[in-house]
Amino acid sequence: MASSKEREQKHLLWKERISEYESSGLSVPAWCKEQQIPAHQMRYWLRKFRDAETNASKSDKAASRWVELDTPKLTPTSGVSLRVGSVVLDIQQGFDRQLLVEVVQVLTSIC
Repeated sequence: MASSKEREQKHLLWKERISEYESSGLSVPAWCKEQQIPAHQMRYWLRKFRDAETNASKSDKAASRWVELDTPKLTPTSGVSLRVGSVVLDIQQGFDRQLLVEVVQVLTSIC
């Protein structure tokens, strides 16, 4: 049985390999042939990392929370829309710049 240090080293090795593969622009079989790595191992590790990312994304969404901000009343005249993650902010003329900075900081920390 592998020690936790050995598992961590293997994890880091495959993370590096996947990064190299993704930046290569090659298909899995072509990259693996070039690197002399079995393609089934690459597919296993790709799936393992993608599943981990999906699970992390789901837990992040489950842990998201609402943050209350006091905002001044604005009369809409013209403005722009800003998308931060899955959130769309409608920013009208005369907005409070500091408030926008605070809102974007909060959104980027939770999105």
